Amino acid sequence: MKDTLSAYVKKKIKGRKPELARFFDQAGFLKILDFLKGNNLIILNYHRVYRGELSTPFDEELFGPSLESFTEQMHWLKENRAVFLSEDELIYYQQQQKKIPKRSILITFDDGYKDNFTLVYPVLRSLRIPAIYFIPTEGIMDRKLGWWDIISFFIKKTKKKTISITGHNFSLSNNKEKKEAIFHLLQLMKTAPHSQTQDLLEILSKECEIDFPSHNEQNAELMTRKEIEEVQNNGVAIGSHTVSHRVLATLDEEEQFEELRSSKRLLEDMLPGKIRSFSYPVGDYSAFTGKTKELAQKAGYDISFSFKTGVNYQHITDPFDIKRIEPPSDFYSFRATIIAPKIFSIRSEQY
Repeated sequence: MKDTLSAYVKKKIKGRKPELARFFDQAGFLKILDFLKGNNLIILNYHRVYRGELSTPFDEELFGPSLESFTEQMHWLKENRAVFLSEDELIYYQQQQKKIPKRSILITFDDGYKDNFTLVYPVLRSLRIPAIYFIPTEGIMDRKLGWWDIISFFIKKTKKKTISITGHNFSLSNNKEKKEAIFHLLQLMKTAPHSQTQDLLEILSKECEIDFPSHNEQNAELMTRKEIEEVQNNGVAIGSHTVSHRVLATLDEEEQFEELRSSKRLLEDMLPGKIRSFSYPVGDYSAFTGKTKELAQKAGYDISFSFKTGVNYQHITDPFDIKRIEPPSDFYSFRATIIAPKIFSIRSEQY
């Protein structure tokens, strides 16, 4: 009966989180549930934040809360006595098999975007909140945006009303159709073997009749090495996010290991200290395998993180699948997710 009720509640909540979060909050239900007295370890994973009105020629789905909303989230966690863990602390608790403190939160950011330095870092530093930034080395070293941003750029910029890619015809007459095309192409990159998608960006550029974004356009979106060094010196650990951000499950084992090993070595050559943690690109359970986890351990990492996979408990059961959730931007939904994560961190089907 309990399992049936739980499944029913989850089904009803999915897709209606903001409205239900507001209702739960105003009705006082969240005070009864109150995670902040509980035993969960919640790891929040962001990618980007923004200031003012959101406008980008790249992938807007990577943007989470505004700077104002992110700041409000961090202040609320502080005010409610959340225990912010650092990378070293999490690894210590895991390796020593000690209970993680109640109300524990870990903040992570993927992909090394410029706003992680200009907007996020000042908030973290002023509130003395530790975090981990996961860096794909090729993007930072070559000043190249990821395939998701480039795909979005081509589709948004093209003036063509239809295109044909990999035998699929896409209508691009309006923004809705363009979003659908972007979604389809991103899913293709996430799931098809790399051998089938390795030339997709070049093909898409020609089909859309749009050049790749300029060096300056791409460079402006990414943190510099010096900025990465600065955050590392002030409470932000640096972890690996592969070299190329290719989805590891789409690669053979040799290619996976090279991505894992090389990204660690390149970051250790770039920065002082040892790179101890890794996050799987895309990060859901279709993006890596049991063998990937073995290879991450073989490459020398202490821990690895998945994404949109749920919450953890006071003992980490699998150090190579530490679960993370995507925090909502809406403040009521954010509070509900922290207080009742088993209900409100249900994964959405967005990309």
